[in-house]
Parts: sequence; structure tokens; C-alpha cells
Amino acid sequence: MVSGSEGVRRQRQFQLLQSVSLNAGRHALRMGFDYRRIVPIRRDATGTLSVIAQDMSALSTTTNLWTGRSAALSESTVVTEWALWVQDTWQVSRRLTITPGLRWEFSPPPVTSSPVYFYDPVNDDLTQGQQPLWPASYRNFAPRLGVAYQLSRDGRTVLRGAAGLFYDSSLSIATI
Repeated sequence: MVSGSEGVRRQRQFQLLQSVSLNAGRHALRMGFDYRRIVPIRRDATGTLSVIAQDMSALSTTTNLWTGRSAALSESTVVTEWALWVQDTWQVSRRLTITPGLRWEFSPPPVTSSPVYFYDPVNDDLTQGQQPLWPASYRNFAPRLGVAYQLSRDGRTVLRGAAGLFYDSSLSIATI
């Protein structure tokens, strides 16, 4: 149950995309980059109290209750992602098209406005620190390959297949 204002949740996003293409004979070469910067902002009006009970009778006797409290949050995070990509659409024949490509992605850990808490399984405790949430990797190369073949001469029936290596976006796991 919620009573009153829960606070303010906002998200600011800036994205810059640019691509260029070059057509030469049976090849259509495309390359580009993608930069995203997202700033989720959370400003709570009050703290929270959570109560979990086995059943309704446990609420009246206060036995077997789990309670949790948290103070109001006033946080923001800066999450950025970079990507560079190149692909070639090669018209091998009138009926066969092959599209190889390569994408490089860089998702550094977010910059937080306050220290982060980490679970220490050895001591079964939370520790506070300014360490990154994950190590930055500069090796996220993702090859892609697509093939299209027209089964019928009129082009109405096309068999397509594609495969590639994909990395999880940090945007989905790093925001507040």
C-alpha cells in the first residue's frame, strides 16, 4: 500500500548515432557509431517499511514476521555505452545475398553519486566501497553473419538466416 507521494523518478537520455555507406558494384559497405548516455534520477519523498507475514494471524501476533526498512534515497547514476560497427551487404548473385559484419561495444561501469554496497560472501556482510560494479572490457567484439536466398525467381519466397554474438547492455542492469 502506498500513501502520498512516492517521490520523483526521472531519466535523462542523450544518444548520438551516425552512419555512412558506400556502394561499389555488388557491395554496400556501411559503418557507424552509437553513443548513449543515460542518467536515471531517483528522489524518494520518504523511507520505506516492508512487512512480510506467513498469514494474516501472524500479523496480529507479530510472530514469524520479516520487516525491512530503508531510508529515503536521493541518487543518480551516469551510464554510458559506445559501439562501433561495420557491415558489407554483398550481392553474390541475383538470388544470393551475404551480409557479414562486426560490432565493437564498450560498456564501462556506471558512475554513481554515492558509495556502493557490495555483498561479501566470506563474511556474510555488506561492505561499502567505491569500486566499479564490473570490470571494463575493451574486447567485446561481436561478429555477425546474415544470408538471404530467393527460392523462387519472382522473389516472393526468400529463405533467410542469421547468426551473431551479442553482449548484454549495461543499461538494463545498472540503473537505479
